[in-house]
Amino acid sequence: MSDTINPTNLIANPSMTFAKPANEVDVTAGQRLTVDGSGKGITYVVSGDNTDSGNANAVLTITDPKHFKGTIDIGSFAAVVFQGIAADSYTYSDNTLTLYSGNRVLDKLTVESNGGFAIGGRFNNFVELVTGVIHSGFGGIILPVHT
Repeated sequence: MSDTINPTNLIANPSMTFAKPANEVDVTAGQRLTVDGSGKGITYVVSGDNTDSGNANAVLTITDPKHFKGTIDIGSFAAVVFQGIAADSYTYSDNTLTLYSGNRVLDKLTVESNGGFAIGGRFNNFVELVTGVIHSGFGGIILPVHT
C-alpha cells in the first residue's frame, strides 16, 4: 500500500529506560519536536513527566508520515502526532494499529504497548498517539474503535 507508514515502530512502555546511541534524538518533558519524512535509521525517544495535569507534555510531530523512516520509542506522558492522516476510527490487534477513514484503511503501524495509549484526532487532519493521559494534549477527540 503506497500510503502505509513503514517502518514505524511505536513502543509505549513507561517503565522502559533507554541508552543513548549516536543516532538517537531525545524529546523530553515540555519539548515539542517536528520532523518530516527523513530520519532513516534515527530513533526518536519521546518521554514526558506527569506534572502537566493530564496533558501530553513531550510531543513529536511527523509532518510527512507517509515517508517517515525513523523509529519511535514513546514513554509515558508523551504524544506522537501524524499530520495529514484523516482517520475517524481505529483497531488494535496483534501489535498492529490500523487507522480508518470510513471503511478504507489509511495506515497501519506496529505498536508494542505495555503502558497503554489513546488515539485521538482533531478536525480530521491528524492522528495522535498519546500515552499516560485520559485525553489528548491538543484538545482533540478520542477516536472510536472501528466496527
